Amino acid sequence: MKTDIKTLLIITLFLISQPIPLFAQKQGNNSILEVAETLEKFQTGYPDQKVYLHTDKGEYIAGEAIWLKAYMTDANTHVPDTVSTNLNVELVNISGEPVAIELLRMRNGYSHANIGLPDSLPEGNYKLRAYTNWMRNFNSDFFFSKEIFIHNPIEENFVRFRGIWQNRRFNNRLADKVETMQFAFFPEGGNLVEGLKNRVAFKAANSLGAGQDITGRLFDNNGNMILEFESKHNGMGVFSFTPENGKKYKAKIKFPGGQKKKVNLPGILTEGYLLTSNIDNEGINITVKSNFNPKEYNISKDLYILAHIRDKPYFIEKGTIENGIFQTSIPSDNLSPGVCHITLFDSNLLPVAERLVFVNDNGFDKVSVDVKETLVDNKAGLSAELFFESIENEQTEGSYSMSVIGLDKPPDLHNSNIVTYLLLTSDIGKTLENPWYYFSSPSAEEAIDLVMMTHGWRRFDWNDILTEEFPEIEYDMQTGITLSGKVDATASGRKAGEQHIELSLKKESEPVDAYSTKTDENGYFTFSNLDYEGMVTAEFTVKRENKRFRTLDIKLKAKDFYSEDFSKSFLTRPLTVLSRGDDWERVSRPEIFVKAQKPLRPERKSISMYGTPDQIVYIEDIQANITSMMQVLRSHVRGLREDRGIITLRGKSSIHMSNEPLFMIDGTTVHKSSFLSLNPDEVERIEVFSGPSAAMFGIRGTNGVLLAYTKKTMAERIPYVNYVLKGYTKPSEFYYSKIDVDKNIQTGTPKTIFWQPEIIPDENGYVKVKFPLKDEWKYIKIIVEGIDNNGNISFKSLDM
Repeated sequence: MKTDIKTLLIITLFLISQPIPLFAQKQGNNSILEVAETLEKFQTGYPDQKVYLHTDKGEYIAGEAIWLKAYMTDANTHVPDTVSTNLNVELVNISGEPVAIELLRMRNGYSHANIGLPDSLPEGNYKLRAYTNWMRNFNSDFFFSKEIFIHNPIEENFVRFRGIWQNRRFNNRLADKVETMQFAFFPEGGNLVEGLKNRVAFKAANSLGAGQDITGRLFDNNGNMILEFESKHNGMGVFSFTPENGKKYKAKIKFPGGQKKKVNLPGILTEGYLLTSNIDNEGINITVKSNFNPKEYNISKDLYILAHIRDKPYFIEKGTIENGIFQTSIPSDNLSPGVCHITLFDSNLLPVAERLVFVNDNGFDKVSVDVKETLVDNKAGLSAELFFESIENEQTEGSYSMSVIGLDKPPDLHNSNIVTYLLLTSDIGKTLENPWYYFSSPSAEEAIDLVMMTHGWRRFDWNDILTEEFPEIEYDMQTGITLSGKVDATASGRKAGEQHIELSLKKESEPVDAYSTKTDENGYFTFSNLDYEGMVTAEFTVKRENKRFRTLDIKLKAKDFYSEDFSKSFLTRPLTVLSRGDDWERVSRPEIFVKAQKPLRPERKSISMYGTPDQIVYIEDIQANITSMMQVLRSHVRGLREDRGIITLRGKSSIHMSNEPLFMIDGTTVHKSSFLSLNPDEVERIEVFSGPSAAMFGIRGTNGVLLAYTKKTMAERIPYVNYVLKGYTKPSEFYYSKIDVDKNIQTGTPKTIFWQPEIIPDENGYVKVKFPLKDEWKYIKIIVEGIDNNGNISFKSLDM
């Protein structure tokens, strides 16, 4: 389903600010400890995974390659995932069509690959998406997704008018989204409570999600102005006020460019709890206030605080409201870095308020990079010595990747990286503007708290946890490649029954591996834990255990492509190919889209004893309604002529002899009438020999040969089919792009100078790399990132 920022704002507002009934019916848990145990049960039984792709850069030129390193971790601990072996990586265009589909073999949580970009690839916005089979059981918002832009400087020379029209329409629609403004309020804790001082955060953005600086004024329903407010960072801000009994409130917002909007504040609880929090060096300080006396309602003054980080409970406390207030704190020693989800439960163990707080310990900045000029193969180059502090201190191992890019303009400072993704955006399910700012800027504490106040927890819903309504598992954690399919008895409606089936994998006609299994009584079969790279031919053969006459067909189940709409964001760029170039010529563009969600078709091979025919007509492929063999010959045999009952394949050859071809059924010569009297439904295929291939038949084949194989005869042979399949992606060694540097400068695209996906430090945490500098650049950017086996995240960016 396509979701724009307006819908996202409305959904988030509903999730974290929808008033919760104060006195609801108690559910099944008897203590807050049971709630925590249920959460741990969910976390243990349905472990989340996270996937992150480090790419060499963020924009490309058609004809280059995307170099990437894949990191797969446990979503809770960030320890590398060593269970799953399969990672799906897809490059998708703006229409949701896959341009490239790769299957990466993960080893101990890591893998690397490259995706070649055809030089015919249209300029545009693309998404690089990665997910495991197991992740498909949950919300696709938590798939890894990275928006990239691909330039094509020569597209103007072969673009069609339709492509120009589509690009212009895309730009017009994108411009409309840039100019359309959205606004939403987010009361702290989720509720506005009457008579108490409330903090209210807000977010102003255009329809692409780009924050907008705004000013606003708050009015009550009598028209009295209560206060003025303005945004502080990326369209976010916060103000405080005390809602009064019986009043409603509305804000008047002024956007850049003079646009104005009126927005109502959420509903106000006449009686309820107010949850507020802040973080300092000592920990998270929590305050709960209420505007009612529990005794008047004959309910307990008890309440409970539960805080978790990535589904793991870190803090549980029972408290009591005294004089309308309860305060506590979570010591910083108890917390791991990341998004802390704090929930307030009432005495009936129902969630009544929640708050996100970000814990940042800057523990990722433990990489140092010392760069010096050097010679590489007698040419100018750089030498970089890297030191990983966590490797030295914790005596562990890790895996890291390094990219070096050259630029003609200053590099972006606040792009996403492995730290921002694993610790922040992967847990709130949203793309943030300039996420690195929240980690690298000393003054970012207030800004990151605004992010927390304007987002809700997305990885689970408390109602599902409390009622133990866990997701149904449809997809397992894959280890190896699985091929499954079905053996059908095509000549009858009966089941195929148990069949012995063999699989032979071949690469360039050379055998790779062989396997065998048995189908179930319905003909279904599965080959699991296969391991092969690149393109292979998979030959499936049914070994008969008796001489039954039925024709068997082997069909392989196709892997379904996970399709979803491409949602535009603040990262989406307008297109530049809006007219034909000076060197335009009419040429056919190669097909570059991957065909997805189509049934796999086997590669058919004739088992004729007479060699390779000039043509094979498979009866089952004929869509039209046919009732006679003559209809088949007339409509599907190339070069065949029929004149007053005389059939010819090669034209006249003799005035004394018949010009008609030789007719055969199942290898036996027959009269033409016997051939034509066959029921097409009983024929499997017709082989046509009309050229030199007919020499096999000697003088009898002078005028060509028509050979029909009946299904009964085919059933007596061993049925087999071949499929050409793609296995794991075989990584390539990095190569320097041969695209002229002028193209990079023309499009403002960085050029990858060096890429190393497997940086492995020694036992003391050191590693040294060298690389040549083939071109001169105004700026050079080095990025190193990765994870060690204890889940410690490392990131370093160095600008030169």
